[in-house]
Amino acid sequence: MKNPDLTPDELREIFTYEPDTGKLFWNKCPSWLYETDFARNRYNTLFAGKEAGGVKNNGYKNVMINKRKLLSHRVIWAMVNNKWPDFEIDHINHNPSDNRLLNLRMVTRQENQKNRSKSKNNISGHTGVYFNQNAKKWEARVKNKYLGCYDNLEDAAEAAKLARTEHNFHPNHGE
Repeated sequence: MKNPDLTPDELREIFTYEPDTGKLFWNKCPSWLYETDFARNRYNTLFAGKEAGGVKNNGYKNVMINKRKLLSHRVIWAMVNNKWPDFEIDHINHNPSDNRLLNLRMVTRQENQKNRSKSKNNISGHTGVYFNQNAKKWEARVKNKYLGCYDNLEDAAEAAKLARTEHNFHPNHGE
């Protein structure tokens, strides 16, 4: 994931961030952002003091700077930590629009996969638990590892939960 050319200091000139709400707001246009007074005045009239960005179809917020869309949570991370993130930014509570600092953490792709929401196709109500039609039992799997078949759903769910703990999944995984 390539980081933009803007520095964290430049981002702080463009935006103000509220950690408690997770919102970004446009500042007055810095003189270096646009070459003409007309462009800077137009920017200030349209944006200054207003919440920055919009929400994409997938729920993530983004902002547009110099005709380039940037994910808001990455901009926020750079502003707060004084450097662009080296890895992915995980929304701990699975809400991609919640950019409060307490909800963001930098993780590897592998770690981020250990904090996924429950699949929309899940019919058991428990992540890693499926009904095996052939055996007529509940089957538990974690990381494609077969954990066994169980007569009741609760036993299969407990086996999957225990395996997720052993494999260091985030406690929110599957919620």
